Amino acid sequence: MQAWASPLAFALLLSACASPLAAHLADPRAHPSFPPERFLTGVGRSAASAQAAEADARRVIAEQIRLELQSVFESEQREQSRDGETLSTTDTRAALRAETRFSRAELIRVEQSLGARHEGEFYAFAYASLDELQRTLSDDYARAAHPFQDTVAAAAAAPDLPSYATAYREARAGYDQLTRAARELRAVTRRPHPAYAEDTARYRTLVQGRQARLAETRIRTEIVSEGELGDAAVRLDGLLTQALNDLGVTAESGACADGLALRLTARAQCGRASLGQRCTLALKADLRPCGADRAWTQADLSSPDFKGISPRSQAEAKAAMWSAVTREALATQLRAGLSAALPLE
Repeated sequence: MQAWASPLAFALLLSACASPLAAHLADPRAHPSFPPERFLTGVGRSAASAQAAEADARRVIAEQIRLELQSVFESEQREQSRDGETLSTTDTRAALRAETRFSRAELIRVEQSLGARHEGEFYAFAYASLDELQRTLSDDYARAAHPFQDTVAAAAAAPDLPSYATAYREARAGYDQLTRAARELRAVTRRPHPAYAEDTARYRTLVQGRQARLAETRIRTEIVSEGELGDAAVRLDGLLTQALNDLGVTAESGACADGLALRLTARAQCGRASLGQRCTLALKADLRPCGADRAWTQADLSSPDFKGISPRSQAEAKAAMWSAVTREALATQLRAGLSAALPLE
């Protein structure tokens, strides 16, 4: 009677008979049907299921593209820094997260016949055709380019500032979309997209035109007090004209005979609060051509920051409120509130 082999001998026998991992699962670039000059490839693995391995394989390729997108984005930031445009570290990180997402993940496919199960783990093979990626992303770019070019033309032909501001905002949003599409193309093809250079030239001409139109715009400011503002009204008018000048508009206080009139209605309110005295400032703007019956835009320029609190006196609370009203804070509110009528940035 033949004795059973020991467990160790049995394990060694299984190990000797086990087939090695297929070459393309050890190195996905090794498969002859998916050469690296024509395909991005990746292998995923999971002990849980074949579906999890497939998801991991797709993730591997998506990560390859994301890293290329990151490289493209960082290269652009270096170029902009050399041109004098810089982003803060926080802005750069936020933009990096937003701009390195791949929009065409459905073009990453799994080849079912090339998967396997080896030593208790599932393996999956994924690929993306560089030709298909380039063709699809080029089509995406072309579809976005036509409306962008139309809005640039509409801005050039705009009869007034509100029409120009609308076209400018749409063109700027369109250019942002083109930039994302061009980055994806560059990440895949490893070279700049020629059409993007032409559209960038159009955009720069648009930006220069915006600056010129704003520089030609003349605004007369007027402060209307709801309640007693005292000397603060004069200070507020000065801050308002400074903020408008910072935004690229020529502004000064006084009667409006030609150009635009900006009337700022200010109302300061003070009262008791849980921590003592609290004062807040409400601001409403009315922008229209001089002598016109209808406003181009009316906007609330109030800010939650335009407040002051004091445990001691109303005078201290009011002083704290006015200290929060700066030219920079007013510029922020003007940029948002008047964007329907003026192409402000």
